[in-house]
Amino acid sequence: MKTTTILASLALLFLSSCGGPTESKTEKTSVPLPSGLFSIVKGKALSISEAKALPPGTDVIIKGKVMGSLHPFVENRASFLIGDPEKITSCEVMGEDDHCKTPWDTCCESPKDIVKSSLNIQVVDDQGRALKAGLKGKGGLKELVHVIVKGKVDANSSPEATIINAGAIQVMQMSHQGHTH
Repeated sequence: MKTTTILASLALLFLSSCGGPTESKTEKTSVPLPSGLFSIVKGKALSISEAKALPPGTDVIIKGKVMGSLHPFVENRASFLIGDPEKITSCEVMGEDDHCKTPWDTCCESPKDIVKSSLNIQVVDDQGRALKAGLKGKGGLKELVHVIVKGKVDANSSPEATIINAGAIQVMQMSHQGHTH
């Protein structure tokens, strides 16, 4: 049942691109985020495709960009979607051809490419469930920022629906030339 719920949640995130169904509303009870969640992550960061090949339970450091759907953050849950900007293109970099209302969307990419090049990050409680706390706006986290995440591949993760349980999230600052610091 837990796997079905996770896969259904991921499907909703992917399907919400360019006007599809949006995420469902959840209860408004919020819990505090772990102290130290937003911190410097040290170590070699893997790409999303490298992380998707890892088995559940593996410790990992990954890099990505908050993008990939109309609503990359799950409302009132410590969960969000990241994509590999080397593999899929978000609308804000499409120039004059951009027709999306949300620059973090990847609606011009094929659904297959989005699934191959994105994954879900979540912060979980002791039972492995995403905390009832929204992450958008916390620690500088918002659409289109680049992140490095240290965590563990979730027990219910698969290459098609990869989930990383985050222990630390580093939001990267971008210079005016678009390079990360």
